[in-house]
Amino acid sequence: MKKTHTSKPANGAIIPPSLAKNEDTPTAWPLEGKRRRRRRRRRRRRRRRRRRRRRRRRREEEEEEEEEEEEEEEEEEEDEEEEEEGDKDEEMEEKEEKEKRSKKKKMRKRRNGSNYVVSI
Repeated sequence: MKKTHTSKPANGAIIPPSLAKNEDTPTAWPLEGKRRRRRRRRRRRRRRRRRRRRRRRRREEEEEEEEEEEEEEEEEEEDEEEEEEGDKDEEMEEKEEKEKRSKKKKMRKRRNGSNYVVSI
């Protein structure tokens, strides 16, 4: 018969009673077959990989969302700046038109001679 249990675990770990051979030897550790060990290792690795992938995906998605939000905010700010510039341009045009009108009025007054004050 093969020996299925050792008296103590190799790594000196504390073993839960469910894994113990019996109540008298709470440190007994069941030996596992190669296949079982390999399967467990593979499962652990797969789980770790999945977790890492999920975490990476989440991080990337969050980063992308943040970048998109930042881009949208920048675009909104640029639009607002353009609107302000447009308003300023309109104001400047209006001022220029007013100045032209006032110059024309002055020229007309000069031509008509209404600018001169006649003293009595």
